Amino acid sequence: MEDARAEHDVLAIAKTIAANEFPVERASVIGVDRESGRLLRLSPFPWKGNDTDPPLLRWSWIHARTAKDERDVRPETVNVDGEVIATAYVDAKDAWRLRWPFVRPHVRPSLESLQALARDRSATVGFIRPAADGDVLHLPLRLRFRCVSEDCVEAHELPVLDWELHEMARLSR
Repeated sequence: MEDARAEHDVLAIAKTIAANEFPVERASVIGVDRESGRLLRLSPFPWKGNDTDPPLLRWSWIHARTAKDERDVRPETVNVDGEVIATAYVDAKDAWRLRWPFVRPHVRPSLESLQALARDRSATVGFIRPAADGDVLHLPLRLRFRCVSEDCVEAHELPVLDWELHEMARLSR
């Protein structure tokens, strides 16, 4: 169980939107905790503005104090408490040799398997390999796909909550 307050070294994997109660959307970062190896949703992430703050690169190690978010029942969600400090960067060289060990433990066979974990309140974040015939739909940005796994029983259409992809799609309209 998450302590009320804790310090974490987190590998920032995605800038995303933490939307536990629509229509409220909060900027967040999904990352891997160095000590436990589990995924964390750092939310709300303290971005003051696109032009004033230095950007946080995905695949940066960051250090942050956190507190459990009592309003968000998802097990990975913690509130950022104070300053976030970028401490290092994990390069993509050698075909993701350095990055893949952080992703591999969180790859789920299908969206159905991740949804089952969410119903059990064990996990609400993970990675899924879509089959090759996926499609990206524009604004609101959505991804239509089938999972590679045979567990997948139907095509899925999900909102894309990656902040950087949303900004790219919005600016390219």
